[in-house]
Amino acid sequence: MNLDQVGVDVLAAIEREFRHMTASLDQELAVVWPVRAGGVDRPVLASVGTDRQVSVLPARVFGYALRTGALGVILAHNHLSNAGPSRADEAVTRRLVAAGHVVGVSLLAHLVVEPGAVHNLVETEHVSWCDTLWVDAAGSGAPRSV
Repeated sequence: MNLDQVGVDVLAAIEREFRHMTASLDQELAVVWPVRAGGVDRPVLASVGTDRQVSVLPARVFGYALRTGALGVILAHNHLSNAGPSRADEAVTRRLVAAGHVVGVSLLAHLVVEPGAVHNLVETEHVSWCDTLWVDAAGSGAPRSV
């Protein structure tokens, strides 16, 4: 499954829903939307953070998707300011794309939602190498680029 199959209008609806969820909060949240062939499921809370960060673990992002047979996930987390995506945001996106390749569930989008902008880190040049990740043939599970 890829983002083209989900559609830009779905991402816009998720952004609106997520902004509504986080409008009155003074902390960061990470929320996952599992995606099936028939559409997008209800959102699942992945993590609650502080006013400056939220920790996102692959098990929380992909666990529900694996249990329910989802083909992909869309992750959104909020920033309380317009600071733009951080290096940590980019690093977690890379780890999640790699983990998704291992478990067979695609990370379709990682939306960083700020008061004045939204960024999809899966579509940026910072993580474009992720499309070439493969699991090491020796079975170590360590991702490598080819």
